Amino acid sequence: MADLIYEKRMTKDIDFKSIQNILEKISPISTQTAIALSPATQVKTLKKNTLIESTGQSIKYQFVVVDGIIRKFLTNTEGEEFTTDFFCDGQAVTPTLLRSIDFVSFVNLQVVSDEATILFFSNKVMEATMQGNKDLEAFGYKV
Repeated sequence: MADLIYEKRMTKDIDFKSIQNILEKISPISTQTAIALSPATQVKTLKKNTLIESTGQSIKYQFVVVDGIIRKFLTNTEGEEFTTDFFCDGQAVTPTLLRSIDFVSFVNLQVVSDEATILFFSNKVMEATMQGNKDLEAFGYKV
């Protein structure tokens, strides 16, 4: 069984300029947007087989892969795994609304590279910041 994350020793704060540089690989983000997201953003470096989200878990974060590979998969009632997608350097993981029902995940997200560095964005802060924010709305459409 893979390890669930959220170990403090793997978590680092990240400055707004780094957030802006990472997100701009997907869609242009203003300095003001990056500043608004920075208090609710963390970067985590995780080891192979670590689950960043699992079926039945309440979803609290959006993810962007800085480097490494993340696998999205489903598990049937017999415990068989079915890979549905991979995410790598510079890609945003499937948005919350497309991987959950009422913000409860129906997928598993697992690190499959030796290590992966991932941006974790608070759903609540991202949604609040997105309202009326044209560049973050455009980012949301691209992912």
